[in-house]
Amino acid sequence: MIWLLCAPASFAQPKPGLLSSLAATEAPRPASTIIPARDSTSASSRIYFDVLTLSSPRARGSAAFKGSPLGRLVFRLSGAALLPQHSANVRMLCTGERTGCAYSYSWCRFEPGAPKTRGHHAVLRGKGRNAVGRSDSLISDDKSLSRCERPLVGGGAYYGVELDSDDAATDTVLAVPVRGAGKGTSRLSFLTGLAGAPEATRRRLLLDQAVIGVADGGETAEAMHALLAGLRERKAVAVSSCGELFENGSTSAIRCMFVPAPEEDLPDDVPPAS
Repeated sequence: MIWLLCAPASFAQPKPGLLSSLAATEAPRPASTIIPARDSTSASSRIYFDVLTLSSPRARGSAAFKGSPLGRLVFRLSGAALLPQHSANVRMLCTGERTGCAYSYSWCRFEPGAPKTRGHHAVLRGKGRNAVGRSDSLISDDKSLSRCERPLVGGGAYYGVELDSDDAATDTVLAVPVRGAGKGTSRLSFLTGLAGAPEATRRRLLLDQAVIGVADGGETAEAMHALLAGLRERKAVAVSSCGELFENGSTSAIRCMFVPAPEEDLPDDVPPAS
């Protein structure tokens, strides 16, 4: 059995109801600790993913921290009102406020998208468990999907935030699958190059995806470019830390200190986040 130990990251003026209990704890918590939280996800919520290239594909423990930083991806959860369950799930998997490090995106590795979308698409599967409801239950916003369906040229649709094909502000987005592989799980799609792209490319990227977040800040475009370049070079690219980013620059997150080897499973005694 492997334990992932989590220590709270330092942050100023924590948002009420988020991680106040965690911030007051000096000793690291085991990954099986569930941190109670009141969901505060809104369209103004911002989440971040710090990305790095691992020192080697099998890096673990302290060796993983010797990788090369590639930058920070920041997304505003503009689709929170349209897809509340999916948005809340992703935010809380980033902050770890209910599940600790056990199901966090920290130290999860990115994968390239499908062959025809690899220049625009990176996938983060997460650890297959959720923070909303029971950890082994699928996330669903089915009642909301019909109200935010966006038809695509050539057939089919995407959902969530409406994207203007000519608006550079929506060139890079964060999406979750609502049909097919990964539906209702922790899987994320990082999509870029949407502004001005041919309709066929937009359809390949967006079909059956629900857009929950839009890139916030120029650093995201640079980090996304570096991330995709690393994947093209077949490097091991991972999330070194993630969390919620507030307007005053403070963050709400936990720092996961130990990393299991890629082939190892999560602890089998971590209780569901019910």
